[in-house]
Amino acid sequence: MPSFEETLTCPICMDLFDDPRLLPCSHTFCYKCLYSIINNNHSFVICPICRSHFIGQILPINRIVLSLVEQIRQEKFNENCSININAKCYDCKSYQKLELCHHCDILLCNKCYNRHEIDWKNRNYRINNLLLSKVIWLKFQVNFKQHHEKISIFNERLHEIEYKLKNYRHPCNRQQYHENKHQIETITDDLHRIDMQLKEKIIENISVESSTCNTPLSAASSGYGSDRN
Repeated sequence: MPSFEETLTCPICMDLFDDPRLLPCSHTFCYKCLYSIINNNHSFVICPICRSHFIGQILPINRIVLSLVEQIRQEKFNENCSININAKCYDCKSYQKLELCHHCDILLCNKCYNRHEIDWKNRNYRINNLLLSKVIWLKFQVNFKQHHEKISIFNERLHEIEYKLKNYRHPCNRQQYHENKHQIETITDDLHRIDMQLKEKIIENISVESSTCNTPLSAASSGYGSDRN
């Protein structure tokens, strides 16, 4: 029988579910894993377990699985924070009982730990605001591409990132920051590719229209010369 943690493992990436999404067939996968499947199958989703086919759509979050995964991560975090040993402080280099900073994965004495937490929170709020400003700018750009088929997916992803950044109970840790940053960079790259595709299409249309316009002009020029003769 699989362990409790194994039941909360994505069958695709084999890690704990990250942003678990529920397919109509009731199977659950990480959103990033499903998104790669959607891209590879041109907006169609094929469930890796039961092989059912679904048209690409907004997939609901499996909130039960999400809450269980967060519970496991919190338990692991509490275990990591229980370290209480005599060793060298990363900051002041003194030997005494240390605490683990889960943001940076470093061991600090009590005095340095308290100062480090304050510095981290101040820095982290600035980072959150920076990420939020990028999300808002991307949402602004997306509004000018409403005719594109992937825009609804972009809107949903941006809304979720914005919601998480605004509703963290505590400053997000390093992993959360890099996850959000990676998602924002992915959307930025996708939008850039769409821009390039649109520009190529415009240039192609202009070339077609130009050749269409030149044909009657050439015919007219030939006719004009014949009349003079």
